[in-house]
Formats: sequence, structure tokens, C-alpha cells
Amino acid sequence: MFLSLRGVLALLVGAVLLCASAHAKQEAGEPEGAVLARLVTEGQYDVARRELRRQVAGRPDAALHITHLEGIVKAREGDLAGAIAIFRAILAAEPNFLPSRVELARTLLQAGDTDASTYHFEAIARGSDDPALQRFAARYLENIDRARTHGFSSYFSLLPSTNVNKGTGNRTFEAGGLVFTIDEDSREASGVGAAAGGGAFKTVRLGGAMALTASGAVDVKKYKDTTSYDELSLTANLALSRRMGRVTAAIGPTFEYRWAGWDPYLVRYGATVGAKAPVGRRNTVGLSFTALAQNYIDRDYRDGSRFAASLSWRRLLSPSVSVSVKVGLDAERTQRRHLDHNDLVLRLQMDKEWRGGLMTSLFGSYENHHYLEPFPGTDYRRQDEKFSIGTSFSHRGFSIAGFAPQVTYQYSKQRSNVSFYDYESHDLVLNLTRNF
Repeated sequence: MFLSLRGVLALLVGAVLLCASAHAKQEAGEPEGAVLARLVTEGQYDVARRELRRQVAGRPDAALHITHLEGIVKAREGDLAGAIAIFRAILAAEPNFLPSRVELARTLLQAGDTDASTYHFEAIARGSDDPALQRFAARYLENIDRARTHGFSSYFSLLPSTNVNKGTGNRTFEAGGLVFTIDEDSREASGVGAAAGGGAFKTVRLGGAMALTASGAVDVKKYKDTTSYDELSLTANLALSRRMGRVTAAIGPTFEYRWAGWDPYLVRYGATVGAKAPVGRRNTVGLSFTALAQNYIDRDYRDGSRFAASLSWRRLLSPSVSVSVKVGLDAERTQRRHLDHNDLVLRLQMDKEWRGGLMTSLFGSYENHHYLEPFPGTDYRRQDEKFSIGTSFSHRGFSIAGFAPQVTYQYSKQRSNVSFYDYESHDLVLNLTRNF
């Protein structure tokens, strides 16, 4: 079961919030933190306010502690929305003020927002320097995971882009000494689209540390004034997972059906196996492998298989700053040897919460696509290099019904020794997030 409210208050208001040194002052034989915890638990809020002001008088962070107590009082009185707003305002002023991050996570969970609650508990579990707080957050995360037997999520995004089809900006390209004119449908096209989707899952506990989870999702993209680049996909997965100490591993089948331009386009099916584990005090490492059979509805020459593997690492430098690296390998095999390729993908990202409420991500990626046989009409193999860089940002002070608008911009440029595949694009995504 989750920790009791009294236990949480004693931990947060006492051990974390008010201990400026290893030995708390004593009052009537009772530690100062315990005095406050008792006063709040008994509903003596005015007395608790006076006691807190006495304890933090002269401290540079006194205002944070005083405001934090008001959030706890709001939560005790049942005003969860008011408490959440107070804790978020404190984190906007000081993202590393752990008492409010912990109380925000706990109050979000009490309000039924498990996704946002998990986001904050993970930041505490991997980003805090306090081993007691790390264990505290880890226990909550385990309890949340055990309690989540089903769920549903949805999203909506706007997708303006200078190159929605990732077409080339060139008008001609050369192959085998001949110059070809590129038709307009293959050249870059700007446009504005919208994306929407939803997913659901159901988990059955099999006893011990094993669970079986069925999940599915639907995603759709619709572009203005055209259907050529519209997409619809349905995915389904079944995963058998097992927790083995600190490692969680999962294996199971996966399926995808995709429409392009509202016509059947691609069927994929196969299996995925993966594992994730905390390493040390601040790191999380993940590993996954996927093997898929591919069936293109109207392009039999592209039928074949795809194999992918990835290794990811994420490190929280503090509860408000994290860095992550992901390295991926991808191999596709088709009915045409010149379409077979091996890819290397490297992605770097840094996330930061700033004083004032701004939350940002800076990311970049590099891809190398190496084709195995010469491009038709030439004596050389196609080789692509793609570079992307981007940023996203949102603000704690601006939310709509518990969602914060998030803006993401990305610039991508691909260069190929077959100039037909050269392109660049500027992409903007406007969506909503609960991770704040």
C-alpha cells in the first residue's frame, strides 16, 4: 500500500523540508519536523504556520517553505487542484525544491493523474541525492506499476512543415551519366497537417513478478488540401514481462497495419524483446530488439523483413536536468538488393526545467543509411546521411485543464550520393503534455 498521509507529512515536512542540518532542534522533546507534522495532522493550521515561520526565519528559502505548507494544507482540505497549482508554482520558482516535487507527485496521484505523477516520482528516484527520498519514490513507482491494470491515453497535434513528403529540393538528378528531370510529386511540398490518436492497455498479473499486458493504438495524420500524405495506422502488442531484481524484461508479438493516402499500404508483424534497469544512483539503461516481417500491399518488391536494435541511456543530473543518448541499428531486406540497407542512428537529448517555469528540451540526431548494392543505372551504392537538430518548450504557468501546450521545432537535412534523395525540412509540432 502507499505510505500513509501522516507518514508522508512526517517525511516531507520533517526530514526533508525543515532539516537544515543533521540534527534538528528540539522543542518539548519533539523534533521540529515532527511538531509541524503533528500540528498539520491535527488540523491546527494557524499554529503550524506560526511555528514554521519561526523555524525558517532568516533563511533565504523561507518563502518556499511557507508556500509549500499552504499546498499541504490545501491537499489536507481536499482541494487537490489548488494544492497542485501551489506545488507547480513553487517548482516554477525553484525546480530543485524537492519537498514540493514529492508532494506534487503524490497529490497528482491522489487526483488520478498517474502519468504526470510517474514523471515526477521518476525525477526524484533518479535525480535526488538523498537515498531515503530515492527509496521513497521508488516504492511509489512500484506501487503505481502494480496498481495500473488498465489505462487509456490520447493526443492531438498540429504539424506545419516546409516538406511534408520529405521530397527533394532538386529539379534534376544524374545517374549513369544521364540527367533525369524529377517530377513535381517527388519534390518538396510544404503544408499543414494535424495528428491525433489514442492508445489503451490492459494488464493481468500472473503472480509473483510476472505480468501480461495487451495494448493497442490508433494514429492518424491529415494534411490540408491533399490526401497524398495522409496516414492511418493501427498497432497491437502483447508483452509478457518479469521483474528480476532491478531489471524489468519483456517479450511479445507486435502487429501494425498502415494506410497511406487512405489506401492500404503496409502490414508488419513480428516480435519485440527488451529490458530496462536502473544503473547506479542516477542512470537508467534500456535495450531492445525487434524482428518484423513486412508485406507492402501494392509494392511486392519491397516485401521482406526488418530487424532493429537499440541501446538507450538516461542520466538525471538533478531532478530538473537530464541527458539521454540512444544508439540504434536497423536492417531492412527486400526483394530488390539495391533497396536493402543497414542504418545507424544516434540521438542525443537534454531536458531542463528553468527557474521561472520554462521547460525545454534540446536534441540532435545523426543517421547513416548504407545500401548494399549499386543504385540502378550506376556503379555505386546509395549512401545517405541525415542530420537533425531541434528544441521543444512549454511553461508551467500556462496550462489548459491540466495540459501544458508544448511547441517542438526540428530542422532536418539529408545528403545522398544519389541527389534524388537530398532534402531538408523545417517542422513544427504543437501539442499538449501532462509532464510538468
